[in-house]
Amino acid sequence: MADDAEEAAMEEAAHAIADADWVLIGAGAGFSADSGLATYEECIRSGVDYDHLCRTTLLYENPAQFLSFWITCMKRYRQTQPHEGYELLNKMLAGLAARGRVHIYTSNVDGHFARWCPDIPTFEVHGSCEEWMCSSKVAFAASELKRDGCSSPCRTPGEDTALEGPAWVAVRKKQEQMSHEPCPRPKAKHFKPEDSGPDMDVTDQCRCACGLPLRPCVLMFGDEDAALLRSLKSGEDRYQAWEASMEAELEAAWRECKEGGKLVILELGCGTRVPSIRQECEWVLRDVAARGVRGVALIRINPSREEALEKLSVLSSPSPAEEDEKGEDEEERPSMQGGCSRSSLIRVHQPAADALRQIW
Repeated sequence: MADDAEEAAMEEAAHAIADADWVLIGAGAGFSADSGLATYEECIRSGVDYDHLCRTTLLYENPAQFLSFWITCMKRYRQTQPHEGYELLNKMLAGLAARGRVHIYTSNVDGHFARWCPDIPTFEVHGSCEEWMCSSKVAFAASELKRDGCSSPCRTPGEDTALEGPAWVAVRKKQEQMSHEPCPRPKAKHFKPEDSGPDMDVTDQCRCACGLPLRPCVLMFGDEDAALLRSLKSGEDRYQAWEASMEAELEAAWRECKEGGKLVILELGCGTRVPSIRQECEWVLRDVAARGVRGVALIRINPSREEALEKLSVLSSPSPAEEDEKGEDEEERPSMQGGCSRSSLIRVHQPAADALRQIW
């Protein structure tokens, strides 16, 4: 019975993707794990103190330890061959990608989507280990990005806020000692330590022209690096512009009963330990439902059987827009999803690469 249910889910997912007009891909650590890369839990079980190593202050407390770890990570990401799923996504979604109707939203920092799916725009919400930048803004927060109610004061855009606490004061003091020229706008760069001699100290390899050490463009625990936050915000702005365009076109298609109103949210290897990707997928589902869009397919591909973060009421009840319609006219509008007017959650309990192979 379980095999029959899995096969039915796979078939339903395949039909939904084939019929889709728009696709949002949400990818978590499980998708990278299918290539053999370690997840957070696997790092901890192997004895790696990831919580200690993933701190920007460590760059100034113990630069050799910090840089050795992150350069090792970067090299491992580059040396790891991607699983078949990347190629399958390229083939499966080539037509929609050419029309700008696909976007990837991922928490993975290995840079694999940017490398292996270059024709699909990608927002790496935690940054990428492929890019490195000057650490001159590590002890400063980008004040214009602060939300209401934050502890740090909000100032004029462009005026960064010095972080409080003895650790940050010590960082700024070391920066003053090490820097021989100002670096007001640290830029991300493609760092190639393999081009340096094997005997060269990593702290010498990873140094900005201003004299300060470089850091990976990866959002770390407690990370308030003003330059990094601005870089991530620019990627977020591009993604949100795409999302807004997608939602507007879907709404228009449904209101005018035209073609082009089918959305698939394809969630790949997302768990609940780092909930940001699942949350975004579920929020997008709610957003489009609130605009009267129906028949959305949320395809959750994950070998674990974790449930949704919250009850997805839009899967089983009418959206506000639908309720308004029924008040005016008791007859439901015809559905463009083959008679299915409600959104659906399709669960496939397999590794992403295996599931995509069968769907394709």
